Order: sequence, then structure tokens, then C-alpha cells
Amino acid sequence: MCRVTGFWDLNYRGAYGLERTVDQMNQTLVHGGPDEQGFYCNERLGLALANCRLAILDLSPLGHQPMFSDDNQICLVFNGEIYNFAEIKKELEGLGLSFKSHSDTEVIIKAYQKWGIDCLNKFRGMFAFALFDRAQEKLFLVRDRIGVKPIYYFWQNGLFIFASETRAIFKHPQFQKEISAEGVATYFQFGYIPHPFSIWQNVFKLPPGCFLTVSRKEGLKIQKYWDLQDYYLRGLSEQSVERNELEILSQLENILTDSFRLRLVSDVPVGVFLSGGIDSSIVAALLQKDLDKPLRTFTIGFEDKDYNEAEYAKQIANHLKTNHTELYCTQKEALEIVPNLPEIYDEPFGDSSAVPTFLISKLARQEVKVVLSGDGGDEFFAGYDKYWNQKMLQALAMTNKLPGILGLVGGKISGLSSNEAAYRVRKFSQMVQAQNIFEQFADIATGFFPAEISNFVNIKQEFFLSDILGGVKDDLLKLDPVSLWMFFDAKLYLPEDILTKVDRASMHNALEAREPLLDHQMIEFICGLPINFKCDDKSGKHLLKKILNKYLPKKYWDRPKHGFSIPMRAWLLNDLKPLVDEFLGERCIKEVGVLDYQAVNNLRKSFFGNKNSNPYRIWYLLIFQMWATRWLV
Repeated sequence: MCRVTGFWDLNYRGAYGLERTVDQMNQTLVHGGPDEQGFYCNERLGLALANCRLAILDLSPLGHQPMFSDDNQICLVFNGEIYNFAEIKKELEGLGLSFKSHSDTEVIIKAYQKWGIDCLNKFRGMFAFALFDRAQEKLFLVRDRIGVKPIYYFWQNGLFIFASETRAIFKHPQFQKEISAEGVATYFQFGYIPHPFSIWQNVFKLPPGCFLTVSRKEGLKIQKYWDLQDYYLRGLSEQSVERNELEILSQLENILTDSFRLRLVSDVPVGVFLSGGIDSSIVAALLQKDLDKPLRTFTIGFEDKDYNEAEYAKQIANHLKTNHTELYCTQKEALEIVPNLPEIYDEPFGDSSAVPTFLISKLARQEVKVVLSGDGGDEFFAGYDKYWNQKMLQALAMTNKLPGILGLVGGKISGLSSNEAAYRVRKFSQMVQAQNIFEQFADIATGFFPAEISNFVNIKQEFFLSDILGGVKDDLLKLDPVSLWMFFDAKLYLPEDILTKVDRASMHNALEAREPLLDHQMIEFICGLPINFKCDDKSGKHLLKKILNKYLPKKYWDRPKHGFSIPMRAWLLNDLKPLVDEFLGERCIKEVGVLDYQAVNNLRKSFFGNKNSNPYRIWYLLIFQMWATRWLV
């Protein structure tokens, strides 16, 4: 696990120093790779690649990055893990290739030399890497299938810059900070910024399952090598195939066991985040059953019983006989994280569960360097409560599904004029509000509708959901509403909220987080199943529950979904009120210059004067202003 950065200036004439520039960029990422730093520069080409290493596999100098091929024609900087690298290495050795190290980084290089960019289809893992092919004079930038690892890029006037976090891009002397209207708009709707946008103009997130190439001949091109919707469509085409649940359960358990086992591959200690819920419990249970020593598990607890699952996790750990560590965090300790969020997340990020995620990452890092989480179970096994709201499902059906889901976030619907799309969004919004669905779904109620944003943002903003979604095939609309909603969550919410949250919180503590429920072989299998195997009419995770029950009695996990959250309303009304007053005050808002003070002040007064008002909107505004004060002003 590492952090990567670099650039290729196609017009480089020596106006600035390559080594000094890329080293300054790299130093901003040392928190994620404190073990070793390295860079490579080519003055003739104007190319510089750099890496901050968190040593997990092959701790020797042979694992150093940037890493080169034996003939020095390939240079690679790599963030992530290829979990099946040993299997690929064995295949390559059988084809006559030899290896110097025991690292997965060298396996990527040799696999590329043998199979070209098609080598991506061999990899099981999480990764974001830059590979320069000197013979072709072509740079490849790659992101894993689901988007576990982040990668940003800037492209303008022949200058290409990339980095694991945008803070590194700032250090290039030719980059000028300019806020993105699309980034602002999407942040205030979602609470996060979905790919391909970022908060900065001309800086983009490479979408999951894609790679881009940069060359003098072709400029910048983006290609998709894996597409989630293909596996949902396969499931549609096989709906008439008769399935045996016992066989499916056996297949799924084998896939999960293999995925979990692969994610134990490490030359340093590994642990598991144990929340007490179904997802993290099945990870711990399936791993512990095959281990000859106790698995290390970690839980963070809170004094407020409404936000505490530590007791459930402790019961599960005792039953599984894991080596369990728990830390009860005071409200003061949690609140102290809030002012640091803009530093940890270097673009606006409104998911408040970033606070407990950071705290549990800090706890785990005291004992291990790698930790497994249960992320992904909700998005692929229908775990969110919102999937079972009948009013919402009826509303989606009334709007022919796709416009309904897109109506939750606004924007342009592919195939419709802007006016027609806006009309459908507005009508759907009215319908949602009339049915009080905002009251029932926090994640829908958190953000603002597009028309509202223009009331308090001093930037003209328009974005297109077709840009975010990357082209939805017509046949996908034949999916049932729950599957369609899961698809959109997996495309947007999972990579750019859930996985971003975990990545930044863990890497800021120099901790590698792995997501065993997001193995692409598991995803391809589960997406191809009919919806009745994932859920019934009232709840999801049908198959996961049956497998878990074999190893952990139902009494330990059969309870309402809790979630990893904070008492946001109480904090904003009391302990965080000084921050709200400061950052949403007239001086700070006018200094930043993005928001309209009078409109924000009206929202602030409404919140403090109405106990039923939405706290998430004030939280989003606060986080944005705190971020802007740190990175924009």
C-alpha cells in the first residue's frame, strides 16, 4: 500500500526542476507511505513519477518504488495490493519469466510485459497505479474495478499530473487552483463529489474499472476494462434459469472464503474491524474458522448508547474467540477530530461517519498495519433500509425507474432535453416531498436539490448525470427497483463516499484497509443472481445471513441495522455551535467567496429555530467552509 504522484509535461523546456517539483508533491503524501519515498525523472521527456511506500509485501529494498523492468523499459508506481500475485507469478514463471523480488509490484510489470494492458483482467485486488512504457512513450493510469483506491488527474495544455490525493497536485508550479462548479454542485447534493468530478477545475477522478493513456500522438484517452452493469445484465438474461439455493449458498461461501483468505496475504500483522453487524461479522467468522490462532479484531465504542455497538461486537468476538481490542471514545475525543477533517479529506467530504472511522483506524494502527473491513455488503446484498420503503419503490415505478433515481440527485437525463429533464426532476422532487420521504431516508434528505443550491452558491453550476454514470444501457432499466438502486449505489455512493471515507481515514494513520466483500469475482457472482436470492419483501442479505448462521448464532447479529454514525444534531446545537458561528458567519463566508451569506444565514437560523430541521445541510455547509478555509483561501 502506498501513495503515488507524478506528471508528464509534454511541453517541458526546463522551466522548473523535475526532481524538486515531484519531491515536493510526494512529500505531501508521506502520511500514507511513511516507510520509504522514491522518485524517477526523465529530463528529455519531462516525466516524473514518485511513490510513498507503506511496506506490506516484501519489506526488503527489492520492493522499492518506482520499480523498473529488467530492461528499464517499464517504470511503475503502485498503490494497492494484487492479492492473487503469487498465482500470477507462478503462471509467468511457467512461461519462462524470472523474478527478483517477492512483491506484487514486480508481478504487475512482468504481467504487463507478457500480456500488455490486458493483464488487468488477471488481477484480483485494489489498485491505482501509473505505468510508463518507454518503448511506446505511453503512460498508463489505472484504477481498480470498484474504486477502492483513489486516483486524480489534471490535463491541460499538454500537462498531465496525477496523484492519490489532490494535495500533491497543488505543488506543481503550473497548476492554478480554480474551484469546479460541478464539484460544488455535486458536493451539496450528495455530500461527496462523484467521479469524474473533483472540487477543482480540470482535475478529475478516474472512474472505477477504467484506465487512461497519455501519449504525444494520441493525447489523453480513457477506456473501460470492466463494467458493473454487464453482470447485472447477465443476471437479467438468465432470469429464467432455475437456481438451487443450496448450490448457490455453497458457491457463495467458497467465493467469500477464497476472497477473505487472499486478503490475509501480508508480511505484516493483519486485523479486522468488527462493528457487530452482519458484514464485518461474516468476515471475522469465515476467517477465524480456518485459522490456528486468534484473529485480531478491533471495535470502537461510544458513551452514548444510541451510537454504540461495542457490546455486540464484544459478544461476537468472545464467541468466535478472537483477540479483541475495544476502545471507548469520549465525546470530547470524537469532537476533536472535526476541525481536522479538512486536512484528512482534502476535498469537501460530508459523511459524518468519517469521525468514528478515523478513530477506529487510529486504534487498529497501534497493533496492526493491515485491517479488513465489511464494506460493500449493503450495496451488493441489499442491506440498506431505504431499499424496503414501499412508498419510494412505488415512486420509482411511477417514474419509469431511471428518471426516478436520477431525480433524487437532479441533472440531465440521457436522451432528454435539458428542459424536459429539469421538468421530470422537479415533478419527482415535488412527489417525494409530498410523500414525506425525506423524513424516512437520511441519505436522501441530506443534500440539496439543484434548484436550492443556486440560492446560496455564487457559482453558476450545471452538471450532467450521464457524465457521472458513464452511459447506462437501456436494458438495465428492466431491473427491479431494488437492484437498480443497488447498481446506482455501487456506481456512485460506494466508491466516492464509503471507500473514500475508509481510504483517507486509514491512510492518514498509515494503515492499509482491505475490503474482502468487494472482490470482483464475488461481485460478478452476486450481481448475476435474481433479486429473491438477495432479499425478501422486508430485508436484505438473505444469503449472507444463512452463511453467517452456520458459524455465529442468530442471537448475536439479528437486530435492526445500526450504522456508524454520530449525534450530529446534538453536536451542532451545542459543542460544535462555535464552529458553525465562525465558519458560517459573515466574515468567513465573504472571505471564501463561494456562498451567499444571507442565504446561508437563513438556513442557519432555520436550523437553530426548528428542532425538526435537517442537520445534514448545516453539516455540509460547515464542512465546505472549513475545507475552503484550509485549501482555497
